[in-house]
Amino acid sequence: MERDYMLDNVFRAYFAGAELPALDLTAAKQALRAERVRQKRRRGVAIGLVSAAACLLVAVVLCINLLPALFVHTYTIAEAEHHTADYTSLREDYADVMQKFSHFSLSSNASAEYTVYEVEGREVLLQADLRMVSGGTRMSGSVYVDLSDGAYVAEELRSYAELEEGASYRYTTEYINGEYVSRAYYEGDRIYCVDLSSQRSNALEYLMTYLMR
Repeated sequence: MERDYMLDNVFRAYFAGAELPALDLTAAKQALRAERVRQKRRRGVAIGLVSAAACLLVAVVLCINLLPALFVHTYTIAEAEHHTADYTSLREDYADVMQKFSHFSLSSNASAEYTVYEVEGREVLLQADLRMVSGGTRMSGSVYVDLSDGAYVAEELRSYAELEEGASYRYTTEYINGEYVSRAYYEGDRIYCVDLSSQRSNALEYLMTYLMR
């Protein structure tokens, strides 16, 4: 209050034409300087918090993307334990999968043979070898079905996930020695990898309608 009173008197005297008394502004300058320092510190703290939050977000995203890969086990089909199985017994344990192959197992013009692969005592892969003859046209191939929910990946099947992306699944088809030779990768309720050859150009599309239903 004293300083406000003094400043008021100074301004009154100035406008009255009196000589200005000496006014010490050192304290005001120091206060202004201190306030600027505090503002810079607050800005620095805010920037530091934003940077830390951004780094944390990047770390979380990396963990989300990389952690699943750390827990994926790889194996080779050639070295895995395996056994053959029939449609009926497999349907008891894998009804969701086997209903897709019911046409090939139960139709008179088609056949299917099944092999189950095991790693560390766990069933990880089903191989279905399919054959079908329709209107004099033959179709044959193998479908590999992941039974491990992605926890185990066969080295022989890794490249399927890199096939060219289509509307509903990844695939490639070539015309070789009078037949259409196809490979496909579909990830739905489970992961399916397909090898197929046929004289019909639409054989892969026909088979995929069963696997995607």
